[in-house]
Amino acid sequence: EPSEFEKKYPVEYDGLKKGDEVIYTRLSDGKQSLGSIRYFHLAEEKEAYATVVDIALGNFQTAAVNEIIRDPPKKMIRSFWNKISSRKASRL
Repeated sequence: EPSEFEKKYPVEYDGLKKGDEVIYTRLSDGKQSLGSIRYFHLAEEKEAYATVVDIALGNFQTAAVNEIIRDPPKKMIRSFWNKISSRKASRL
């Protein structure tokens, strides 16, 4: 049985689900990034959105579901992880 929160903000939508690691376009600045889906916003508008924890930035971001790359190639994911690793190393 879904919680009240999950009734309002589902954790699965259109083949995507909470915890999926995806490449997506951030609504805030239009840049692609790597993130983990948390939940979805399904309003009466035509477009569905997802709240994503941005792994590169370490914060919550919003993404249009149609801007999420489903099953991104491993090479693409590795590229984002390499950028994240080099950023963290440069701060040490």
